[in-house]
Parts: sequence; C-alpha cells; structure tokens
Amino acid sequence: MKNKIDNFLIENQGFIVHSLHKSGTMFLHKFFKDLSIEKRIKYFSRNNNPPDYQHLKQDTNIDFCLCPERNFNLEEYIFKNVKNITHIIQIRDPRDILVSEYFSLGWTHPDSQWSQERKKLRKWVQENSIDTYVVEASEKLFTFGDQPLKTRYQPLLNLSTLENRKIIIVKYEEMVTNYSSWLSKIIKSFQFNQLVASFLIQKYYMKYHREFKPRAENLVHKRKIIPGDHSNKLRPETIEQLNSIFQEILSKFNYF
Repeated sequence: MKNKIDNFLIENQGFIVHSLHKSGTMFLHKFFKDLSIEKRIKYFSRNNNPPDYQHLKQDTNIDFCLCPERNFNLEEYIFKNVKNITHIIQIRDPRDILVSEYFSLGWTHPDSQWSQERKKLRKWVQENSIDTYVVEASEKLFTFGDQPLKTRYQPLLNLSTLENRKIIIVKYEEMVTNYSSWLSKIIKSFQFNQLVASFLIQKYYMKYHREFKPRAENLVHKRKIIPGDHSNKLRPETIEQLNSIFQEILSKFNYF
C-alpha cells in the first residue's frame, strides 16, 4: 500500500493550454503564468521573454504549465514521464475570430518587424472587403498559423480520450461575459484544495475582472471583445457561407 501511495504522490502533473489566435491568448499567457506561480510549477511559453517553450522536452519529469499553444493537435504533446496531463482548450466562435483577424492583420498590429510577404498580405487585406477576407481565410489563406482556420479547428471534431490525460473545454465567450464562472472552472482544473481554490477565485477575480469591460471600438489591439461581432460586420450572405463552412464546429459547440 505504501508504494502505491508513494507512486501517487510523486506523479508529475502537466497543464497545456490551447487557444487559437484572436481567442484571448495574451490574457491567457499572463493569467496562467500567475496560476503557475500559485501552483509552484514551471511555466513555459512562446510569449515569455525570451521564449522558452522549446526547453520543455519530451523526457521532462517536472510539473509544468505550457501556455498558450495556438493549435488543437493534442497528439503532438508527448511527455513520457508525466503521467497526469490536463489539456485546457479555449475555443471561440470562428466567425468572430475571422472578423478580429481582418482588423488586426489589416490595420491594428504594428508591422515594423513583419516580413515583406506579411506586409504584402496586409496590403491585400486593406484592398479587399471584410466579407472577401473572412471567406478566403476560412479555407484558403494562411493568415494566422500555418493553415486556414477551418483546418486548424478540425482536431476538435475528433477529440478522443487520451491515455492519462484530461480534456477541459472552456469558451472565450464565457471568459469575457461571465468571467467569474470561467475563472471557477479554470481554478478547479488546477486541482487546488478547496480552501486555496476559494481564495484564488476571489484574488484573480479582483485582479482581472476589469479586463473584460466593454470599451469603445477603435484601432487598438483589443479592438472589440463582445461576442457576436460577425453579425454586425458581415453581410447576411457571407454569414450563411461561414455557417456552411464551419457547420460541424458551430453545431458541436453550440454556436448556432
């Protein structure tokens, strides 16, 4: 019995947070960095300065959090010595992602360090309507990441139970409209004891709840955070096209 208890006590934990571009990834970065400190585990990220995600090797035997990973390909994350892995997946309505991409790529993101190819893409975006952009970026253009948005969502349609792993799905929409509910789910997923969890929910509600207050629309990085922006920006016929393109995703995650 003692060996079983000892094995349980030394079992390493890993938390991997997945969320695509324009789904609150920069907030997730600072929030999960805070949470990793509370949990006393090592935090790895592409957004650390300098980025250190590549230091997390497949043979690691430490407790860790990796965030944000901007893909949903869970099978890519193999850590043979970490027996308890939780994948936290934050999703957002792909139609709203596309609208946000259009303004970010076309205007709001600074381009001083962009490649000529990226600047050429910006010029194309600025010369075309938002309706043209969202349809092209759904299935053809590689605008964020190395695949069109529909392809990047595909792994979510085939999620299966992975050995020794848990999968927790949360929504961007809940994060920005009901932060306290979203926060409770995340704190619970990090497996703090009940007393600590209650304290952390209060602490991080007070620290971050103002992040999600509606603000006037203007050309800034956080252009507009309220869900459903696509219904205000796109023509009805364009929305119909997107509904068809993303039908499986929209149905699976109740976005219709």
